[in-house]
Amino acid sequence: MTQLGKISKIKDFGQEFLARMSVPDRDIRISIPVKMDDGSLKIFEGYRVEYNNTLGPYKGGIRYHPDTEINEVKALAFWMALKCAVVDIPMGGGKVAIMLRKFFPNTDTLLWLSLILKEVFIMQRVWI
Repeated sequence: MTQLGKISKIKDFGQEFLARMSVPDRDIRISIPVKMDDGSLKIFEGYRVEYNNTLGPYKGGIRYHPDTEINEVKALAFWMALKCAVVDIPMGGGKVAIMLRKFFPNTDTLLWLSLILKEVFIMQRVWI
């Protein structure tokens, strides 16, 4: 991470801290098949990054964006971990995102996608 390198030049945090913060604890990618109102099937790509939970459980929201990708989600989770640490909130950094390329769902579909993301990523449930 470029930002981490810049920070380490300003203040010495030690090699152990830099090594720990240079990669997330876990990143997950899934494909979410959704039957659309017109009967067609669309596949949405989703991501969850759990960056660091040293201070507490992973904290972060859901990002819906047409051009999101895993490296952006990693960066957002990294910044959430740092923000929580700076203001002494006992939470770690995490983020969930779903790619909505060339499509913005109606309210019902968006709610359904949010519930699926919550179940799969946050509650750690997986269906077959």
